Amino acid sequence: MQFHDGTAIQNLFTQLNEQEVEYILIRNINRELPSRLGYGKDIDILARHGQRAIVFSVLGKLGYRIAPHPHRRDTYLYNTNRFDFFRNKQGVIIDVHYHLMCRSLDAGQWIPLDAFIQSSAWANKRLVSASDLSHWSLGYEDELVALIVRSIFDKQVFQDGYIHQIENIIGFSNRDELYKRLKLVFFAYTDSLMAQIESHNYDSIRTNYLQFSNY
Repeated sequence: MQFHDGTAIQNLFTQLNEQEVEYILIRNINRELPSRLGYGKDIDILARHGQRAIVFSVLGKLGYRIAPHPHRRDTYLYNTNRFDFFRNKQGVIIDVHYHLMCRSLDAGQWIPLDAFIQSSAWANKRLVSASDLSHWSLGYEDELVALIVRSIFDKQVFQDGYIHQIENIIGFSNRDELYKRLKLVFFAYTDSLMAQIESHNYDSIRTNYLQFSNY
């Protein structure tokens, strides 16, 4: 697989940080950023709801141009902002979200996660600093929720990279805080979900969820 130039991605986050854009890198599975992002894969960023113009300005100065989003024809519920897709001449793709979202199980509409989780994403964001990249990330509990939700609703499977990231950060999370957030998404299934995650039984989580009826 051919990878993007890590220097360009480092510069992107340097500018986001220096321009004080309120953003969060939603995920960095398998530590692809900055030097192992394959061509055709995008960088998922959460931006503040009211900062769309600032995001456009900063990315525009870096040579990124708006491009048609692959999900532009999808249905977005509850008056949520659609995703914005940016691409530069080297083919680096930025997918900007303005809410933490997931697909519904019926017709695949995009729906926002609970308002508590949206607020927590900004209140509990953490700065991740390494020698090759410095960026804002979701707090541990919110990142775990995002990984689990995406695996169940969007990916429809727990991929190895997602499992590795869950296992890597769950020890840093507060179990009660994680439970509180998952309860807002999975309701009565949360106890079973937590037990399966803690026993590393990822293969059956989605099937068990779809079959769960003890509400």
